[in-house]
Amino acid sequence: MAEEKDHICAGVNCIFCQIATASQISTYASGLAMVNEQALSRAKALESPGLIGQVETSKRLNVQLEQLEKIAFYDQLTGLSNVHVFLRELTEEVARAQRYKKPLCIGALRIDNYEEIKAKYGPLGCELVLKHVGKTLQDLLREVDVAARLQADQFVIILPETNESGAHIVAERIRQSLIKRPAKLNALVLDITISMGLASFPKHGQSVDLLLDSCFDAQAMALDKGGNRVTAL
Repeated sequence: MAEEKDHICAGVNCIFCQIATASQISTYASGLAMVNEQALSRAKALESPGLIGQVETSKRLNVQLEQLEKIAFYDQLTGLSNVHVFLRELTEEVARAQRYKKPLCIGALRIDNYEEIKAKYGPLGCELVLKHVGKTLQDLLREVDVAARLQADQFVIILPETNESGAHIVAERIRQSLIKRPAKLNALVLDITISMGLASFPKHGQSVDLLLDSCFDAQAMALDKGGNRVTAL
């Protein structure tokens, strides 16, 4: 059935049809604009404080997770690994050394005059010295090495694929650096010397426990000999 016209149509060039079409296009455009406006309003509604709050909550959770990770894996004062990470890494490195027949050395060090610093300068002096030792270890060790603070003024290092002579070189570099660069804070200057003991795989042991025992015994021997030295059994 032919479409009924509300006028006498003149065919293709009918001016009335052209006006009607233009009117329909205008109506359609107006309607489309209204739909777009409604969509925009809906989008703005979705960006409500609730949604923004969810994003902010997610950010806060990420920050909290990072903080928990630092507490779980790192010493809060020096930024070095803590005892749990050290033991895990040492266990893995010993297993790797056993499997691939690679050299491995560990070192334990204590600050010779820590108790004197503690008695004379209190917590401020202790904190300054411990941070300085931690920073020195971070600066002088490789990325593959591990430095950790075990307790009070006791630090340990893991030197993968390093033989005993190489470990002595690293240990001496640390000892001499601490002598040449004392801990400083404003006018306060604190000289530091250390006693360090070394143990190498497999010479001083082929297990975590044996290596640690040998390392701590060597460190105690260095201290008994007057301190400010590196020793291996």
